[in-house]
Amino acid sequence: MMSEPVTKSVAQEQQERKIETRTAVERIAGFSIVATAVAVLAILVAAAVYAQDKYSLKSPSGIAFPTSGDTRTGLSSLPPGPTKCSR
Repeated sequence: MMSEPVTKSVAQEQQERKIETRTAVERIAGFSIVATAVAVLAILVAAAVYAQDKYSLKSPSGIAFPTSGDTRTGLSSLPPGPTKCSR
């Protein structure tokens, strides 16, 4: 006995195509959201690293300035260091 092939109606095929299309669109949208979030995070990290390098408290010789004291006035609470006397 041979079974007869089951044929799908046109409406069923269209419904399946809609579901497949919706699934593909949702997958692409999810990928786009993740890719955008990663790109934004990379830009923020790059900006933070750039700003840290540009605005860090370092002298041209690479020695860091003391950071204690009042940053509003620029006055330091450190005792004065040795000074050079020119004679």
